[in-house]
Amino acid sequence: MLKHYREDRGNLSCLDFNELDFKPKRIYYVSDVPLGEIRGQHGHKKDRQYLICLRGKIEVKMITKESIIVTILNEGDSCLLDIWTWGEQKYLAEDSIMLVLCSEEYDPDEYIHNIDEIFERNSN
Repeated sequence: MLKHYREDRGNLSCLDFNELDFKPKRIYYVSDVPLGEIRGQHGHKKDRQYLICLRGKIEVKMITKESIIVTILNEGDSCLLDIWTWGEQKYLAEDSIMLVLCSEEYDPDEYIHNIDEIFERNSN
């Protein structure tokens, strides 16, 4: 997703929104997370998210009734966290930074705080 241009005078990484499955409505980043801490631990009913590791190393766990996918994001790597998927991010390196592109505006009512909702929804 990110394109990298590396030169002796510095690196440039860019993202073309036309290559995404959706046009982001919100962008945020997570930083200063203690080593080994787990963030996320929730899902979304409407919001799809691209998780992008800007620095460091982050383990992303995505859980549905059908599968558990664990992937390691190194600097510049990304993954898509889809709706009705439980997401957890474990920070494996100090000073890791994760950028998140969201398909929806913030709405606390569309969050899933109990993983059982994921399993019940996916069984219908």
